[in-house]
Amino acid sequence: SNRIILTKHLQEERDAGKALYSSAFSSGNPLRDGGRRFALPFSLDFKNVANTGVVEWGGKLWALWEGGPPHRICPESLDTEGMDELGCLLS
Repeated sequence: SNRIILTKHLQEERDAGKALYSSAFSSGNPLRDGGRRFALPFSLDFKNVANTGVVEWGGKLWALWEGGPPHRICPESLDTEGMDELGCLLS
């Protein structure tokens, strides 16, 4: 079974009906930059896509991404429970 991790950024883009953030293979923010997809080549305004891997740790299931905090997911339904910075471990 599989699910798309419903990150804050994905929800914002779904609500807007269009891309709002850069991805790993584009740069710049199309809304902020007047619609120019590659306006700022050194922009670090990426969305957390939580798509690198899944790991069970500390009795919880986590969706990971190299560039941001993990997202908790429900082990039974695979529904997104939310982003978690693991207390002080990631600060």
